[in-house]
Amino acid sequence: MIVWDTGPYQNITEHDGEVVPMADALAAGHVKVWLLGHKIRGGYAPTRARLDGHDDQWLLVKVDDEGADRRRKPATTELRSVLSGHTNDDLEE
Repeated sequence: MIVWDTGPYQNITEHDGEVVPMADALAAGHVKVWLLGHKIRGGYAPTRARLDGHDDQWLLVKVDDEGADRRRKPATTELRSVLSGHTNDDLEE
């Protein structure tokens, strides 16, 4: 496994104009964060998804903000670890 990206985040989950504590947002299965990573930046909504009957799966959905660019595909074009420069394929070899 590689460390694909690193960086801080800010909880921007809101309800009725108030920031929802991260623990409460996670328990509800919907979080909204502002990521300040090396590869991905901007608003994202990690959302718990029930796939194949499992509750422990999350989808990372990009929020439509000034950083949104439908042409950019970092998960498939920026494969190297921000720490080591290796890819998952490098580790298999």
